[in-house]
Parts: sequence; C-alpha cells; structure tokens
Amino acid sequence: MTYAEFQGAPLPWKYDGDSGVLKDKKGETICDLWSASEFSGCTDAIHGTLMATAPELLQALQDLRSLVSKEKSLETSPELKAAETAITKALNWEAEI
Repeated sequence: MTYAEFQGAPLPWKYDGDSGVLKDKKGETICDLWSASEFSGCTDAIHGTLMATAPELLQALQDLRSLVSKEKSLETSPELKAAETAITKALNWEAEI
C-alpha cells in the first residue's frame, strides 16, 4: 500500500513548555496550546510533547508497517489493520474516517 506523504510543517517539531507553543523547524508557531486551553500547564506539556513527536511516530509506524507487511502470515492481523487505519487518518486529514 502506498501512502500520501506528510504535508505538515517542517520537521522536527518542538514543544516549548515555557510558552505553551508547538513550533516547527523554522521556529514558526504551529499551535498555541495555552491560548484556549482549559487544562493545566502539566497536561498541556503532555499534549504538546505528544504533538511534537507525532510526525516521528507516524514515520516509525509507516516503516514498521512496511516491514511487517512482507510477512504474509500477518497480512490480516488486527494490529496491522489498526496501524493502516492510523496512518490513513494521519495522512488524509481532509477525509472523514
């Protein structure tokens, strides 16, 4: 299966816990978690860190899916199906899945 390429802001992303802002490679703001947050700073840091890592997680999942898909006995595994669904959701942001 071929996937669309990631079209987000330039990688790597970094969460700045002092300002509550997720920034791209160029230092441009992707998201300001504190501007409309109802969560505590700690919860925002957890969300911001996960968001900053999301592109790397996506790439790792794609690489792992590619490797695992070569094993015919795993083609119909629910875990592989879940990985494919997650990848599709991440890359087809305009689609309702």
